Amino acid sequence: LLLVGLYVVLAAGAWIASAVRFALARERAEDDAFYDIPDADLPAITVLLPAFREQLTIGAALDALRAVDYPDLEVIAIDDGSPDGTADVIAAHLGEDPRLRLMRKEVNEGKAMAMNDALAR
Repeated sequence: LLLVGLYVVLAAGAWIASAVRFALARERAEDDAFYDIPDADLPAITVLLPAFREQLTIGAALDALRAVDYPDLEVIAIDDGSPDGTADVIAAHLGEDPRLRLMRKEVNEGKAMAMNDALAR
């Protein structure tokens, strides 16, 4: 029983010591060269944004995604057969950012199917 208790204490100490070492070496250092990755080395990212009856909130989500400063970002907003004006709000944002695309589904099939359908694009 003593061995089990001692193991837990030593393992916790090792975790804490490594976290402190990381914080001192990476997070508090004056040199940010570790985080400087050239834009050409960054992967392309596609954000899938499924929406159903999101007329009131989809605009804020799209504004937040448009504010992301990433060199190769694409946003596919998926209107999953919304009966409200969700697709109209998305369409209004299309001209403001070329990284944004709209995929419109006529029938609501749920979030998982909307995302699976958008993966092909």
